[in-house]
Amino acid sequence: TGVTLDNAPVGESDLAPPPDLWVCCLGPFTIRLGERHLHEDAWPTRKMARLLALLAFKRDTAVPCRQIYEELWPGSDAPHARSSLRRAVHEIRGLLHRLTHGPDDANGSSAPTVEIVRNRKTDTLTLRGRYCLDTDAFEATFAEAARLVARGSHVDAVPLLQRVDLLYPGPFLENLGDPWHEQPRARFAETRLVALEMLVRCHLACGESEAAENVARKIIATDSLREEAHAMLVEALSRQGRRSEAAQHYRRALAQLRAEVGQVNPRHLQEVHRRFLG
Repeated sequence: TGVTLDNAPVGESDLAPPPDLWVCCLGPFTIRLGERHLHEDAWPTRKMARLLALLAFKRDTAVPCRQIYEELWPGSDAPHARSSLRRAVHEIRGLLHRLTHGPDDANGSSAPTVEIVRNRKTDTLTLRGRYCLDTDAFEATFAEAARLVARGSHVDAVPLLQRVDLLYPGPFLENLGDPWHEQPRARFAETRLVALEMLVRCHLACGESEAAENVARKIIATDSLREEAHAMLVEALSRQGRRSEAAQHYRRALAQLRAEVGQVNPRHLQEVHRRFLG
C-alpha cells in the first residue's frame, strides 16, 4: 500500500518514497504528516511560509541569505534583515517540530524530521531532512505516463494521466506570489495541460469519445486558445455522431483563434476538419 495525497494516490515506491511527510506546493502551501496539517493560515506571518516554501522547493540547496533578505525584507538595512531572518527561522523550527513530533511526543525518535541548517561561513540556509514534495510526485507521474503513451500503451497511461490532474489542485504556491514562483508556476501549469491533452488522445485511441470530450472541454475551460484541444473536441463530437455540434464548434474555434491569436490557418483544426467534416 502507498501514501495518498488527498484523492490522488501515489502508491508506487518510485513515486512516493518514505517518509510520509509531505510538502505541498501545488495549490495552497501545506505541510502534512498523517492527520496533522500545517496550512498557510497556521503561520504566524506570511513571510515564514514564503521562506519555508523557498527552502523546501530548493531541496538540499544552499540558498544565500542575501537572496532571502531581498525577497522577504526588501529595503531593510542588513542588521534588521538578519534579525528578522533569525526570528523567522526560530519560529519555523518550532512549528516543524510540533508538526513532526506532535504535542505529546517529547523525544520523537520515530518521527520524520526536517531542519533548517544555517552555514555561517557561506551565509546560506538549507532545508535538510527526508520529505516528499508533491511537485516531485507530479512530475514523476507525468514522466511515467508520457513513457507509456510513447510506446502506445494508452490503456495503462490513462490512470496515470488522471492522477497527474489530481495532483494539481491549483497553481504553484498560488497564494504566496513571490517573483521566483513565476517560472515553476508556468511549467507545472503547462505540464498539467499537456497531460490532459495526452489523456484526450488516449481516450480517443481507446474508443472512449465521451470521456475524450469531457477532458477536452476541461482543457478549453482552462485555456481557450489551445488549438489542439479544440481540434480534439471536434473529433470527439464527430466520433459520437454529433456532426452538427462538431461543425459548430469548429467554426467558433476557428473564428476565436483568428481573432485573438492571428492564426489564419490553424493546422490541427484544418486536419480534423478534413478527416471528419470535409
